This record gives sequence, C-alpha cells and structure tokens, in this order.
Amino acid sequence: MPALNSDKLLQVGKPGTATTLASPGHTIGGTSITVGSTTNWPTATAVAFAIDRAELVGGQEVQIPGTYTEWIGVVTGATTIGSMTISSDSPNSDQNYSAGSLTRVYIPVSATRENKIVEWGLVHADQDGTLKADAVDVTAVIKDAVITPQKLNSRTRLGWIDNELSAVSTVTHNGNRSYDVVFASTVASILSEGMRLEFTKVTAGNAYMGGAFNGSSHYFTKTAPLN
Repeated sequence: MPALNSDKLLQVGKPGTATTLASPGHTIGGTSITVGSTTNWPTATAVAFAIDRAELVGGQEVQIPGTYTEWIGVVTGATTIGSMTISSDSPNSDQNYSAGSLTRVYIPVSATRENKIVEWGLVHADQDGTLKADAVDVTAVIKDAVITPQKLNSRTRLGWIDNELSAVSTVTHNGNRSYDVVFASTVASILSEGMRLEFTKVTAGNAYMGGAFNGSSHYFTKTAPLN
C-alpha cells in the first residue's frame, strides 16, 4: 500500500541522513518542502524527520535554540517531501524557515534499532495497522477445537449454515413431501446426500379446503405466504 501521513509504522531510513531546505523554504502551515535530496529517505512508509536552523560559531554549525521541530511526511520525489504535519511530540511549534544551507532537514535517529522494530511490525501488518491477510498461520497458531459454542450464532449451534447456497430458481412439489429444487448455479460441491435444506415459503398455500370437521375436511390451509 502507498505511504501515508497516517501510517502507524514509520521506516526510519538511513540514520542521520541530512539535507538542506531549498527555495522557497517553509512557511507556517505549509505541507510540502523542497530539499537538496531525499536519497536514503524511506518511501514505503511515511517518515519522521526534523528541521532546525543553525548558525556558524567558530566555523562550526550550532543549532539555534527554539528552532528544532519534528515532522511526519511522505517522500514524493527526488527532492520533495509532502503531506507534512508537525509531530505531536515536537518540542517546538511550527515556524517559518528560510531556504539555505543553514536550514537543516534530517532524520534525527542515531541507531538502527527503530528500523528493526518497524521491519518486525511490517511482517504482520501494513503500516496503517491493518493485519495482513496471511499474518496468522492457522495450523501453527490456532489449536484444534478452539471454537466454542459461545463463538457461534444461534442458528449455527442448531446445525444450520445460512447464506451458503445460490438463489433458488424454482421449487416443484412432487407430493409425499418430495420436491425438486433448481438453483441459479450449481451447488454440487456444497450439498451431499442426507443434508437437510430449509427454505422460506414465498408463494401462497393451497386454497381453503374447509374446516367443518365433517369426516372429510379436517384441516385449514394458509392462503398467504409464510415468512
């Protein structure tokens, strides 16, 4: 699946990878930036990165206090990062950054441990947290006979399995409780000899046959469909 700003698992990329902010810089509320290069930045997931400003002190770059911010974004090109939102863990709020070599954009991770954690998680789930289809090895993880009656619905407990057959096209009553049932598509791989089928009656019953209990008509019949 594509990298999204909402990813729960973030690949770190090569720890310490750094670049600089290119024109036009970043203004408060901006959601994309242009940088010198995104080489070694991850693209399979969103990425956590930092921006800060430095000043030269004795020929060395020294971070200007209060300029360090942390972000979540998606690498969208060789020199672009989009879908940016400031991290809730950022020690400082969003601010304006001018382009230039002293505005640094980098991956502030000094070890590979975080990458290994993410790699472990991606074995089982997509980066949005959704469990992968084959994440559970049924034969190795799920023991035999773990299905209990409490996990089954009331119909299944009684031995009925619903919604497995295709639609019924016709039902012909042959008498003596014998019927011919035609399905919309083959059910040969589902049904076997001895199975019982349950249908909802959707046609009216026989016409009224009387109810005088006169020795020949000892019953009533329903003239509306049974639901």
